[in-house]
Amino acid sequence: MPGHGPEPGPSQNTESQATTGLEEAQVPPVHLDLNHRDVFVTGIRGGFIEFLFTLADPMLTVELVMPPDAFDAFCRAQNASINAAEGLNMALPGSRACPD
Repeated sequence: MPGHGPEPGPSQNTESQATTGLEEAQVPPVHLDLNHRDVFVTGIRGGFIEFLFTLADPMLTVELVMPPDAFDAFCRAQNASINAAEGLNMALPGSRACPD
Protein backbone atom coordinates (compact mmCIF):
# COMPACT_ATOMS: atom_id res chain seq x y z
CA MET A 1 0.00 0.00 0.00
CA PRO A 2 1.32 3.44 -0.80
CA GLY A 3 2.21 5.58 2.20
CA HIS A 4 2.92 2.62 4.54
CA GLY A 5 6.69 2.57 4.22
CA PRO A 6 9.11 1.63 1.48
CA GLU A 7 8.59 -1.47 -0.60
CA PRO A 8 11.29 -4.13 -0.09
CA GLY A 9 14.12 -3.70 -2.55
CA PRO A 10 16.35 -6.43 -3.99
CA SER A 11 18.61 -6.45 -0.91
CA GLN A 12 15.76 -6.52 1.61
CA ASN A 13 14.05 -9.73 2.72
CA THR A 14 10.33 -10.03 3.12
CA GLU A 15 8.97 -12.26 5.88
CA SER A 16 8.52 -15.13 3.44
CA GLN A 17 12.13 -14.81 2.30
CA ALA A 18 13.76 -14.35 5.73
CA THR A 19 15.98 -17.19 6.95
CA THR A 20 17.98 -17.66 10.10
CA GLY A 21 20.70 -19.76 8.54
CA LEU A 22 19.80 -22.66 10.83
CA GLU A 23 18.23 -24.51 7.94
CA GLU A 24 21.66 -24.76 6.30
CA ALA A 25 23.68 -25.66 9.41
CA GLN A 26 24.73 -29.28 9.75
CA VAL A 27 24.87 -30.00 13.49
CA PRO A 28 25.86 -33.53 14.46
CA PRO A 29 23.51 -35.21 16.94
CA VAL A 30 24.63 -35.18 20.55
CA HIS A 31 24.21 -38.38 22.53
CA LEU A 32 23.96 -37.69 26.25
CA ASP A 33 23.63 -40.29 28.98
CA LEU A 34 20.95 -38.56 31.06
CA ASN A 35 21.38 -41.21 33.75
CA HIS A 36 24.92 -39.97 34.48
CA ARG A 37 24.64 -37.50 37.38
CA ASP A 38 27.43 -36.12 39.52
CA VAL A 39 27.55 -34.03 42.67
CA PHE A 40 30.76 -32.23 43.58
CA VAL A 41 30.69 -30.65 47.04
CA THR A 42 32.59 -27.35 46.98
CA GLY A 43 32.00 -26.16 50.54
CA ILE A 44 30.02 -26.14 53.74
CA ARG A 45 28.90 -22.79 55.07
CA GLY A 46 26.55 -21.99 57.93
CA GLY A 47 25.22 -25.54 58.01
CA PHE A 48 24.49 -25.56 54.27
CA ILE A 49 26.18 -27.72 51.65
CA GLU A 50 27.39 -25.90 48.54
CA PHE A 51 27.77 -28.14 45.50
CA LEU A 52 27.80 -28.48 41.74
CA PHE A 53 25.30 -30.79 40.09
CA THR A 54 26.13 -32.09 36.62
CA LEU A 55 23.67 -33.90 34.37
CA ALA A 56 25.32 -35.95 31.61
CA ASP A 57 27.74 -33.26 30.39
CA PRO A 58 29.89 -30.61 32.11
CA MET A 59 28.04 -27.96 30.08
CA LEU A 60 24.90 -28.96 32.04
CA THR A 61 26.14 -27.97 35.50
CA VAL A 62 24.39 -25.84 38.12
CA GLU A 63 25.57 -24.58 41.49
CA LEU A 64 23.21 -25.36 44.38
CA VAL A 65 23.08 -24.82 48.14
CA MET A 66 20.99 -27.01 50.46
CA PRO A 67 20.75 -28.02 54.10
CA PRO A 68 22.13 -31.54 54.78
CA ASP A 69 18.75 -33.32 54.83
CA ALA A 70 17.69 -31.76 51.52
CA PHE A 71 21.13 -32.48 50.04
CA ASP A 72 20.82 -36.13 51.02
CA ALA A 73 17.31 -36.40 49.56
CA PHE A 74 18.42 -34.65 46.37
CA CYS A 75 21.41 -36.98 45.89
CA ARG A 76 19.24 -40.05 46.50
CA ALA A 77 16.51 -38.85 44.12
CA GLN A 78 19.09 -38.11 41.42
CA ASN A 79 21.08 -41.30 42.12
CA ALA A 80 24.15 -39.08 41.83
CA SER A 81 27.73 -40.02 42.56
CA ILE A 82 29.16 -37.73 45.25
CA ASN A 83 32.67 -36.28 45.32
CA ALA A 84 34.11 -33.48 47.42
CA ALA A 85 36.86 -30.92 47.12
CA GLU A 86 40.14 -32.14 48.60
CA GLY A 87 40.45 -31.49 52.32
CA LEU A 88 36.73 -30.88 52.76
CA ASN A 89 35.33 -32.42 55.94
CA MET A 90 32.15 -34.20 54.87
CA ALA A 91 31.24 -35.45 58.35
CA LEU A 92 27.68 -34.18 58.34
CA PRO A 93 25.21 -35.98 60.59
CA GLY A 94 22.54 -37.82 58.63
CA SER A 95 24.07 -37.10 55.25
CA ARG A 96 24.90 -39.82 52.75
CA ALA A 97 28.00 -37.75 52.00
CA CYS A 98 29.52 -38.91 55.28
CA PRO A 99 32.27 -41.49 54.88
CA ASP A 100 31.02 -44.92 55.98
